[in-house]
Amino acid sequence: MHDPRLDKLADVLTTHSTKIQPGEFVLIEGIDIPQEMVIALIRSVRKADGIPLVELKQNRIQREIILNGDDAGIKLMGEYEIYRVSNPLLKHGACAKRMPTVHSTSYTADYSKISRLW
Repeated sequence: MHDPRLDKLADVLTTHSTKIQPGEFVLIEGIDIPQEMVIALIRSVRKADGIPLVELKQNRIQREIILNGDDAGIKLMGEYEIYRVSNPLLKHGACAKRMPTVHSTSYTADYSKISRLW
């Protein structure tokens, strides 16, 4: 059953927190959140005449990749994240999650370059 609170939250995030403008590309990075919330965000971005782009991730899988990855692969992941979020065409917010069993030196993405949504 659809929860209308998700629609309200999506509307607040797109109209108040990020102020999506017509034609603006919006990166929606769904990390361990319900698909229904991602769908609500997509619809809200479209309602604001924005263009939604979606990337879904799961922390359990990210943790496995980082904990057992080789240095070159992890470095490339960090460089990709910086490239992806530094794109001036994208509007994005971030809510950084911690992975307590992953040392911060293992993952080199510089999240200080991302504006915080909440």
